[in-house]
Amino acid sequence: AGIRSIDVAAELGMSNGHINVLFKDQLGKSVAAYIRSRKVTIVSELLHGSEMPIKAIAGRIGMSDLQQFNKFVRRELGYAPRELRGGLTT
Repeated sequence: AGIRSIDVAAELGMSNGHINVLFKDQLGKSVAAYIRSRKVTIVSELLHGSEMPIKAIAGRIGMSDLQQFNKFVRRELGYAPRELRGGLTT
């Protein structure tokens, strides 16, 4: 589902291990952790600042399965997408 560290490594013509070392050195996190944090930022911004349908937001970060997306958002942000969208959190 979406971009993986191995995809980034292949695109850059590097090994997966090497790209992870570079990310750790520069950003203090693995490629996977960086990708996850970017997805969380995108989801949060779109849920709070747009009218984009939740299904479209899921697709934007490479998740076509809404159940998987709901679990991801709950795990990373602590609330279901509808709760975040509805302003039930302050």
